[in-house]
Amino acid sequence: MPLPAHYQTVFSKAAEHKLPVVATGHLTTVNGQLSESVREIYIGTLHAFPASGFPPAAYIALGHLHKPQKVSGQEHVRYSGSPIPLSFDETATAKQVVMVSFNGSPKPEITEIPVPVFRPLLSIKGSLEAIEQQIKQISTDSGLAPWLEIEVASDDYLSDVQSPVQDMVADLPLEVLRVRRQRNTQSASLVREARETLEELDVSEVFTKRLEDEPLEDDRVQALTRAFNEVLDTIHNDVNDDLNAGKVVSEKEVAQ
Repeated sequence: MPLPAHYQTVFSKAAEHKLPVVATGHLTTVNGQLSESVREIYIGTLHAFPASGFPPAAYIALGHLHKPQKVSGQEHVRYSGSPIPLSFDETATAKQVVMVSFNGSPKPEITEIPVPVFRPLLSIKGSLEAIEQQIKQISTDSGLAPWLEIEVASDDYLSDVQSPVQDMVADLPLEVLRVRRQRNTQSASLVREARETLEELDVSEVFTKRLEDEPLEDDRVQALTRAFNEVLDTIHNDVNDDLNAGKVVSEKEVAQ
């Protein structure tokens, strides 16, 4: 049964009791604001569920998106969001829980209750010199050590950016959870790459360009590259064995 029809069926049964109906759902709605920690759902209509598919319930409490938000501007259809930040791009969003009261009325009274910050999460970007200055200005008065994400500007080209950053916080009550390089999306090479097609690239180039789209640390990139090369070598060895055995293998099969 399609999800909108399921909602309508369940709502019709619940409405027979003449009480305010509260519906729930764990899904992504159309135009929902995602964050880095949210995993996409691609099951049926769950990838982009329209607000028009919800029943006329008194309140609809949704989960899956971590940023608190109303759906299509409707007060009674909303995500309360996660009570704590689950990724660094959520640090600018105030966290909350939502209290819904009816008090004998069919229309709910909705109260947003802010959640206090117990452990600060901070995202710092810039050159190594700018990052060091920003680290010195961080308040360490909170009970828990702040967690940091560091993004080093591309003009600071070093083979190792992890060590200098760790040296900066060695004597401070700070924890660095992630260090990555800042990608220059305006570089001439990327402009050229935007015009390239898959037919113009070999499988290794496609893999490399795909890695560049992910915010990965250098050691993670190296590990994935090694694993990819091992798989590629295995495939090529299998193809060579087939060729030696007299089998005909097309270029498309080799690429696959």
